[in-house]
Parts: sequence; structure tokens; C-alpha cells
Amino acid sequence: MRSRCLCVRVRAPEVGEVRDVLAAVAKKESLTLPDALADRLAAASNRDLRRALLSMEVSRSGRPCLDVVQVGAHAAGAHAATAQEKSRLLAAHRISRL
Repeated sequence: MRSRCLCVRVRAPEVGEVRDVLAAVAKKESLTLPDALADRLAAASNRDLRRALLSMEVSRSGRPCLDVVQVGAHAAGAHAATAQEKSRLLAAHRISRL
């Protein structure tokens, strides 16, 4: 099977590229995305575009406008959730190998 597959490695986007994608999505969704918020989301996501988009979505849900203050708390929670998920997957993998 391995001989039939091609391994492709894709680099993580730069912080500026993440910020540009967030701005483009916000424009398509008719949202006003402050530059400070775009910068903070891009930096807090650790160059993970999916995480940045999800953080932007969460920061918008239930609020009339996007806000810079709420991003720091969400980013910290997302990082903790990611660590918990990695631990859970590692434990499941160890059990499956038994």
C-alpha cells in the first residue's frame, strides 16, 4: 500500500496569511473584523488556520460584534482542550495496542 501512496507535506501558513484568510472570511460573512482581533486570533492559533477560523466563529457566536477581549480566554481554553484531546488519543492508542 505504501508504494502506491505519495507523501505530501504542507507547511503551516504564516501569521500574516492566517490574518488575511480571517479577513477574507469575515468580509464574505459581512462581519467587521478589527485588525487587532485578526492579529490576536492569528497569533493565538499558533499558525493553525482551522483553529483560527473556529476561534473567530466562537468569538462571534451569541455576540452582536467581534471583540478583541474575549479571544485570549478562548485561545487558552482551546489549547487546553487540544492537550486533553491528545492525551485521550494517546491513551486510546496504547489500549488498542494491548
